Amino acid sequence: MASFARTKMTFQDDCYPDKPEIPAVNLVGANVPKLYHIVYDAMKNSFNVLDNEIEEEDYTWGKSGDKEKFSVRWYVHKDVDYFTFFYLRVDLKGSGNENTGKASIKIKSIMRTAFPQDTLWQRSLLYEMMRTFWHRTFYHKKRVQYLVDCRNITSHFMKMVVKEFREINEMNAGIANAPRSVNTEANDSVPPGTVIRNKDMDTSNN
Repeated sequence: MASFARTKMTFQDDCYPDKPEIPAVNLVGANVPKLYHIVYDAMKNSFNVLDNEIEEEDYTWGKSGDKEKFSVRWYVHKDVDYFTFFYLRVDLKGSGNENTGKASIKIKSIMRTAFPQDTLWQRSLLYEMMRTFWHRTFYHKKRVQYLVDCRNITSHFMKMVVKEFREINEMNAGIANAPRSVNTEANDSVPPGTVIRNKDMDTSNN
């Protein structure tokens, strides 16, 4: 469990520092409204967090003709060790019904390390010199590995959502009309059940 302190020295890193765009996946197919539950369950399983570690914001759900339009944002807090945690923002937006629809999922992943500074000792020059030495000598390597872990669980989350979406489309349309990967230049003529990947999220070689 991460440390609790009123005053902290915080370091923040983007889990995808070399990619200016936010990792995203676009989905086209049937049963798009079911993505709400699919994404939520995937967050819990991929990030291994409890319900109280997921905060839901900006929830909008309504009808437009025969389709349901929805937009929701979640924040996920995942402790890594006493000092470090992952903070992830997941955005889901879509429109559709049981027969057709499309949705987009975007995720912003960051890592924060917070050192408590509540006491006089923790704010002293000697403590800061010792902390800096320990951080540069030992903890920096851990944080580098944590960034890799952050990218890996983000990738796993996206793949889990795509897998579940494929399965409900296979049940709806049959194996012959199962989703396939296509180019990102998608439009409304894309066959139902198609998975559109914005980018390769595999980080196993990072």
